[in-house]
Amino acid sequence: MQLLYMVLFLVLIFWGITSFIHYRNQTIKVRLNKHYTNAVEWIEAVKQELEKQGKSVSYEGDFLFKIDEKHYEIAARNMSIWSMSLYHILLQRQKEHS
Repeated sequence: MQLLYMVLFLVLIFWGITSFIHYRNQTIKVRLNKHYTNAVEWIEAVKQELEKQGKSVSYEGDFLFKIDEKHYEIAARNMSIWSMSLYHILLQRQKEHS
């Protein structure tokens, strides 16, 4: 019985690690240090930041980006309000359509 619990525990650990690695490979996190008042400004800032990182970026509308020939959409956007304006933009990779 202990062997069964140990195997189950190891399977759960393996599943958790592979899920985390897969998630990291499917997302891009961008940090912006300035507060932007409209979407056009922060979309341009995201493009510039990704280009600084050496990525090929184009904005395709409706919060969709093409980064290094792969499609991403904005999955989350948040900002810190207390001491400084800090935006975190999370870009989630889209599944390819055949």
